[in-house]
Amino acid sequence: MAFTDNCDLFAAVHEAGLNRIAHHLMRQRPSLFNYGTQIFAELPELLCRRIETHPEVRRRKNPLITIEDPISIPGTDGQFGLDFCAQLTALKIDLHPGNLLDLPPELDPPLKPQRLALFAEVCGGLICHERQVAERTGDSIAARAASQSKQVTWDRSVELPQRAVQAPAWRPALPKVLCFCLEAFGIGRFEVVGPDGAKQLVIRLERLEVVDIAPDGLESNVECFLATTLRVGLLPKLHIALDTVVLELGKLATLSLSPTPITPAVPNNPAIEDELLKVFVNVGVAA
Repeated sequence: MAFTDNCDLFAAVHEAGLNRIAHHLMRQRPSLFNYGTQIFAELPELLCRRIETHPEVRRRKNPLITIEDPISIPGTDGQFGLDFCAQLTALKIDLHPGNLLDLPPELDPPLKPQRLALFAEVCGGLICHERQVAERTGDSIAARAASQSKQVTWDRSVELPQRAVQAPAWRPALPKVLCFCLEAFGIGRFEVVGPDGAKQLVIRLERLEVVDIAPDGLESNVECFLATTLRVGLLPKLHIALDTVVLELGKLATLSLSPTPITPAVPNNPAIEDELLKVFVNVGVAA
């Protein structure tokens, strides 16, 4: 049976192609995979892993990292924060039946039908300042709070302005970064979402397992943070629009592409099988 017996168009990409796309995307859009405070943008040599980029990225002076606010220290009312960096340094995709990755036992291998496996290496680091410097900063914050309490009567009806978290101005010329790297495996699937005319092909992360962290509570917290970061911060940027591809044939007609509905003849769309991502598409014609 031909792939187009139950649809108008058929497209497929092998897992090797997906990994090649991911590799090129990481080199051409590094700011999607590397995050940090201003000092890491100014001094990228401080990053935990050197960013490998396409020559055009540096020639055009495109950003290497997405700049984030420092991590606010509780109890400082937003007056003190720590510089940090976070990097996704490796990414590999394995489509069912799975032959590239050795999944950890926690993810119940072998890979189940219509699923993909992910491998990621994540590196991060903090600039942690010396005890004496932190103590002086704490004393300064306490003295400022005491001075303000003597001069200002608190009116509960007045909303206080929000302070932006700021890293200390007394950074050393070349601070030391405390780096670590983690390996994580995930299980996911592809899904088509959205209303007619705006459907998108997305990756849904179902499970995530970080390798060898103790104790269990710490591992669970790290997994929660990484999974949420992927679901909210990274994977949405990899959505692929399906219905926005429109072909105009002169002034005669317009062709619009949309996913083939799920039927017994097409039980999965998109489908993950034979190390391929398969997409079945119907073509609409408007005069």
